[in-house]
Amino acid sequence: MLGCASDLFYNQNIDLLTKQKFWFVSLIFRREITETLQMDYGKAFTFAFEDEDWIKKIAIGSVLILVGMFTGILLIPVIGWTVEITRRVINGDPNELPDWSEFGQYFSDGFKLMVIAFVWALPMLLIIGCAAGGAAMMVDQLGEETAGIIAAVGGCLGLPFAFLFLLLPASQGILADTGSLGQAMNPINAFKVFRGNIGGYLIALVIYTVLGAVLPNIGVIACIVGMFVAFLYQYMVGGHLFGQAYREATGGASAMHMDSTMQAPI
Repeated sequence: MLGCASDLFYNQNIDLLTKQKFWFVSLIFRREITETLQMDYGKAFTFAFEDEDWIKKIAIGSVLILVGMFTGILLIPVIGWTVEITRRVINGDPNELPDWSEFGQYFSDGFKLMVIAFVWALPMLLIIGCAAGGAAMMVDQLGEETAGIIAAVGGCLGLPFAFLFLLLPASQGILADTGSLGQAMNPINAFKVFRGNIGGYLIALVIYTVLGAVLPNIGVIACIVGMFVAFLYQYMVGGHLFGQAYREATGGASAMHMDSTMQAPI
């Protein structure tokens, strides 16, 4: 691709504007490849076991997930704990696996991230819910086919908001870096970070999703308790990958200083 772009660039029959477009696309392509390859994906799978107290820390987190499955509330500090992993990766902290001594901070961070996810999901849920509910109420007057079309159109209108969930890992990085709910909730800020390392974030999301689909099943087969360890391991790997992606997107540890003049990385 880069060779073709170079040939086109030096072709005298190509106008200047076209050359500039190809040069710009080539620059973006090279940047994405470079930043994606700079991430240490293997490290995300092994960092936890480098900690001397990894058994105790993982055991506590697994118990919280187990109890949280029934109470719900104890899942919040586990989510915040993964935000802390992201924060330590961003800051280059050699102790990347946190202990559980800052339980209150983890609860606060986890709650903030859940608020962001809920607020971002609300427009999509409202649009789809209203369309489906309206279609159900009007099915007698409009007929099943027309009502089905209305429901389908409502679902399609809500789909663009699903894109926001691709930005959640970037939002998690902003929250970890700044501690600000407002800055992390702003989808424009999250998009600017996401755009700075699209390839890295997409690969991290694929890994995170695959782990979520595979590991719990393996945990159930091995032992029911293993399922909760598997969930925690998924969170740990995801938190580490999201921290790496954020660090590469912003050019280094704690590189983001969100304000009205924030510029996207180029």
